[in-house]
Amino acid sequence: MSTVFTWKPVDLEALLQSCERDEVTPLVHEHFPSRGSVLECGCGLGRFLRYLTDRGYRTIGIEHAHGTLRAVHAAWPDLPVVAGDAARTPFASASFDALLSLGLVEHWTQGPDAALREHLRVLKPGGIAVITVPLLNPVRQWKRRLWWNELFGLPRGTARRLLRGGSLRPNRLGAAPYAVHPAYGPFFEYRLTREEFASAVAGAGFEILLHRPLGHMDGLYHELNPLGLLVRFRDWRFRATPLARILNARLSQRPFLHSHMQAVVARRPASVQAPLDSRRGTP
Repeated sequence: MSTVFTWKPVDLEALLQSCERDEVTPLVHEHFPSRGSVLECGCGLGRFLRYLTDRGYRTIGIEHAHGTLRAVHAAWPDLPVVAGDAARTPFASASFDALLSLGLVEHWTQGPDAALREHLRVLKPGGIAVITVPLLNPVRQWKRRLWWNELFGLPRGTARRLLRGGSLRPNRLGAAPYAVHPAYGPFFEYRLTREEFASAVAGAGFEILLHRPLGHMDGLYHELNPLGLLVRFRDWRFRATPLARILNARLSQRPFLHSHMQAVVARRPASVQAPLDSRRGTP
């Protein structure tokens, strides 16, 4: 995994409060067993771990960024969070009733497959996973055809670098399996179409129970927000103008048109053998 996030401890309270209005939360309440064991892969500052622990779930998180781990342990020392790679966890097979993977599997340059197979392995038969990734929605597909991000998403200082004889190449990662973001600079994430995501999740061995778009206002903010005039983001909240709310409501009538993220609720079938744990040689 190539991506390391920088979180600020001051964000903790705002992040925790955001769980109440997060579109993932109803999926958790509807599909997770009420008192089950939950693993969150790539838990960040632990907002969902805190939220679920306070509601009676037995939780544990895994996070690979040591600075983030220190922030979690300092703020919430009772939360069990371990250091590690979410694509090669230290947990035994069939350990958990449920799993959260929020904006995680798209950050491996090799693609999401290894992380998804590991998600399946650590779930009990019949266990439920809620997995989200960025959506390569039709708006983003149109912009890619026009090379919009390459033309208008130049990194800061580009003109100065070019004047000094530097070069600028789009970030394509050679034969990348999915659409790469950002257009320039170090790899950050892949963005997957609805079909690509469903295929990757099913290919890992999951049964998909539900597939829906998430983050419509988020999508409007990122993709249809000239000069930030329609939507602003502050304190982990979107501040939308009346015009933005009207536009968002209209666009949202067509599912997956402009949403920033997509989510699946997936189940490990009882009949599916989990992938082998390469370190133990056992499923």
